[in-house]
Amino acid sequence: MPSPAELLMGRKLRAFLSSHPGQLKPTFDVERAREALRKRQIIQNKYANKHATVLPVLHQNTKVWFKHKMKEPWKQGTVIQVGPQPRSCIIKGEDGGVFRSNIFHIRQDYTEDDNPRWSRTVEDLYNSDATEISRIPNNSADSQVNASPKTNRSNINQQLQVPIENCSEQSNPVVRKPSRNIVKPVRCRDNLKEL
Repeated sequence: MPSPAELLMGRKLRAFLSSHPGQLKPTFDVERAREALRKRQIIQNKYANKHATVLPVLHQNTKVWFKHKMKEPWKQGTVIQVGPQPRSCIIKGEDGGVFRSNIFHIRQDYTEDDNPRWSRTVEDLYNSDATEISRIPNNSADSQVNASPKTNRSNINQQLQVPIENCSEQSNPVVRKPSRNIVKPVRCRDNLKEL
């Protein structure tokens, strides 16, 4: 009967006594074990890289947005040099400072310089503009109290779809959030009938 160590290793263990080299070879199929390991690693690689994306390639003189420190707002700059490391860029900021940053923390600037509609901040590019939402009429909430939630939602969505030109004509647009009908749960209502 083999020892527990021999069962674990799958072969006779080397000892101080001389033994034949054929006894030191594993008794199980090594190639099949290697192939099973390779298949397991391929499956792990597939799921580990599921959300990995290829970073964009930045070239010299490309306008970019970058953060010098994570808590600071985004700054605008121009790529001076790509490298010296594979994922790093040297950037010259608008204030004249030269920074080195990882490509992961850099976003390419797709805005046009001659377009006066956009203010030049990253927040404006990725968040909705509050002035584009028009004022919801006051009678909309009163007239839709008894309406079903689907019609209520669609009516509010129709009222929010206002062309941008109408917003520029108003001098002081009033911004209101769309309201929903709040219905108390049955257990919290005061007019419960005693059974």
